[in-house]
Amino acid sequence: MRHDADKSDPEKTDVKIEENEELNIEQTGNGDIDIDEAIDKAEYFYARGVQYFQLGIPDSAQEVYEQALLVLSELDVDPNDKPEQAARIEILLNEIEQDYRLSLMSTGVLYSESSVMAFRELFDDLKNFKKLKESDAFRAFDKSDTIIYDVPIVMNERVENSLAYLQTVAREAFSTYLDRSSRYMPIVEKILKEEELPNDIIYLPLVESGYNPHAYSRARAVGMWQFISSTGRIYGLNHNWWYDERRDFEKSTRAAARHLRDLLKQFGTWELALAAYNTGAGRVSREIRRKKTKDFWKLRLPRETRNYVPLFMAATIIAKQPEKYGFYPKYESLLEFDVVDVSKCISFNNISAKTDISVADLELLNPELRRGVTPPNMKNYKLRLPKGYQSKFLAVYDDIPSEQNTNWVRHSIRRGETVSSIARKYGVSQASIVQANSLGRKKRIYAGKTLMIPTTNGTTYKSAVKTAKDKIVPSDNGRYRVKYGDTLWDIAVAHGVSVTQLKRANRLSSNKIYAGRILTIPDGGAGEYDDGSKYYKYTVKRGDTLWKIASRNGTTVSAIKRSNGLTSNRIYVGMSLMVPGKPSSNTGSLAEKDFILYTIKKGDSLWEIAKAFNVTVNDLARWNNISRNSRLYPGNKLKIY
Repeated sequence: MRHDADKSDPEKTDVKIEENEELNIEQTGNGDIDIDEAIDKAEYFYARGVQYFQLGIPDSAQEVYEQALLVLSELDVDPNDKPEQAARIEILLNEIEQDYRLSLMSTGVLYSESSVMAFRELFDDLKNFKKLKESDAFRAFDKSDTIIYDVPIVMNERVENSLAYLQTVAREAFSTYLDRSSRYMPIVEKILKEEELPNDIIYLPLVESGYNPHAYSRARAVGMWQFISSTGRIYGLNHNWWYDERRDFEKSTRAAARHLRDLLKQFGTWELALAAYNTGAGRVSREIRRKKTKDFWKLRLPRETRNYVPLFMAATIIAKQPEKYGFYPKYESLLEFDVVDVSKCISFNNISAKTDISVADLELLNPELRRGVTPPNMKNYKLRLPKGYQSKFLAVYDDIPSEQNTNWVRHSIRRGETVSSIARKYGVSQASIVQANSLGRKKRIYAGKTLMIPTTNGTTYKSAVKTAKDKIVPSDNGRYRVKYGDTLWDIAVAHGVSVTQLKRANRLSSNKIYAGRILTIPDGGAGEYDDGSKYYKYTVKRGDTLWKIASRNGTTVSAIKRSNGLTSNRIYVGMSLMVPGKPSSNTGSLAEKDFILYTIKKGDSLWEIAKAFNVTVNDLARWNNISRNSRLYPGNKLKIY
C-alpha cells in the first residue's frame, strides 16, 4: 500500500489542516463514557496524523501522533476494572506506534521532540547502522580521549550505534535537547550533589525527556525524569487535577536521585541501576536470576531497556564534548527565580495583569501547575517567579483576585448528594471531581463541605462531531467514495457509526484510507462485508443481552462487539446492532462446536486469556461458572466461545 501522494493534484492542494488544534472532551457524569470519549479524541488525532503522512508532511504527522499519545497518557485505566477499554487503548497505542515508526523510517529523520517515545522505542527499526556510520555527519568515539566519566562508559557496538543514531537520524531533536538542557542542568547538578550521586547523571534527562518537564510516554510516564504514577508517589511526587509534581523540575529531580540511589544500592552497578530505572527493578532481578549473570550486556531485557543504557552513554559522550561530535549548542539561559508563598487560588493571567510577568514565564517556571492557577485550599503553595519580581508580587498580592468561575465552580454539598449526582448536575465526570478534590477511592463527601467542580472550555467533542457532519455528505446507498482530506473518523461520525465499525465493515487493519476508495457504510438492514460474509440489523428488545442475541443467532458475543465497535457488554432497548450471520429463530444455547477448550498454562490469568481470544473477563467467568478472581490451575480447561 503506497503512502505517497501526488503533490501536483489541484484537489489535494486545497486540503488545509489546522496545526496544533485542541479538542477538549465534553465530559459526562459517567466516568466510563469520559474514558471512551478521550479514546475517541485520541483516535481523531491519530486519523489526522495518518492524513498528514499521506499528504507528504511527516513532521506534522509525528506531531499529531504525539497529540494522540498525550491524550492516552492522561488515562489511568486498570485492565482488571475496565478490560474492554484497556484493550481498546492498547490496540490504538500499537496502531499509533506502527505509523510513528513508518513516518520515521520513510524519512530517516526524527522531526518531533515533544515525546522521547520515538527516541527510545523506534531505535531498533534503523537496521542499517553501517550506512549511518558512513554518513559525513558521523564522528566515531575517540578512544584516546582523556575526558573523565564518573558513571562508567563502555564502548561497544551498541553504544557506537547509539552515537551514530544521535548524530544522524536524531540530530535535530538532540540539538534541541542540548540547547534546552542548560536551563536546568545547574539546578539538577546541585540536587545530585546534595543526594551524593555522580555528576554525570545530569545527562540522563537528555535520554529520558530531552530535558522537557512536560514530556510524556506511551507508558504514561510524565516529566523530565519520566515517573509513572505509582513510582512517583513512592518518592513523594503527588498529582491531581490541579498539579502534577512529576513535572516539577526540582521535586522530580530529588525524587529521581533518591530512586537511582536506591537502585544502585540494590544492583551494585550503574548499568543495572539505569536498566532498572527504565524497566523496573523486578524485571531486572528476574532476568539476572534467569541468566545467572549481572552483566547487563548479556541480559535479555526489553528492547527499549537494551537501547536505553547505550543511549545514555552516547548522550553523555556527546554532551561532554558536543563540538567534537558535530554539535554546536545554542545554550539557553539558566532558569533563575524567586519563590513566594501563595495561600489562595490565583491565575497566571491575573498575576500577569498585576505584575507584568508574562504568562509564558510563569508556565515555564511552574510546569507542575496543570490549570494555569495555584491550587485552591492549599496554604503556602511555593510559586516560582522570575528573579527580581518577588517584591513587586508581594506588594500587589492582596489585590490579585481569587479565581471564582473560570475553570471551576464551588459547590456546597447538600444532604443526600453523591459524587455521581453532582457530576450529572454539572455535566462532568466523577473522576474529574475525585481528582480535583483528592477524595480517594471511596469518594466520601459530607453535607456542608465545599467541592471544586472542574468545567471544560474551548472546542468540545460535540463541536468536532458537528464539523465532521458538516464536512461530509452521508451516503444514502451504503457506499461512500473517499475524498481528499477525509479521515475514517470524519466518515464514521458523519454516518453515525464508530471507526471500529467502519474498519470492521471494510476489513481495514489501520486508519489509512485513500481518495477514490469505495467504503461500505455499516448501516441499514441486511448487508455484507467486503469479503462477502453476511450481517443483518437487529433491534435490541427488553430482556436482551449480548449473550442471548449471540446464542439465538449462532454467533459469539465478541463477534457482535467487534461488528459494532462495542467496548463493553452494555446494550439498551431500541439499540440497533449489526449481527454477523443471518437471522435465526433458534433460542437455544451455543452448541458444543461453538466453543474451544483452552488448557491453562502456568502464569496464565483470566485477563491475559481474555485478551488473547478477544473476549471479556466477565464472559470467560460466566462461561466457566467461576468468578473473576478465581484461582487458575495449570492443566485445567476453560470453555471459550
